[in-house]
Amino acid sequence: MDIYQKALDRLEVEPNLPEMEGQIIIEIIASIYRDYKSAVDTLMETIDLLAQEVTSLPAAAPYPNTRPPIPFTPHRH
Repeated sequence: MDIYQKALDRLEVEPNLPEMEGQIIIEIIASIYRDYKSAVDTLMETIDLLAQEVTSLPAAAPYPNTRPPIPFTPHRH
């Protein structure tokens, strides 16, 4: 269902009513805003959960019994 039809359904009006055109446009904009706000809220919740998870991870420290990596120098022709 397209956003225009959703607006008509929310307003409970028939299509092609010129006197309702302004109200239909406002309802379309309100619908877009609600969808946008919902998406942003969901994204912010996800960011908060990820931030909590990152802070709960132990500090990255090398294992005490590991040898340092062998230095690599590329062979030049």
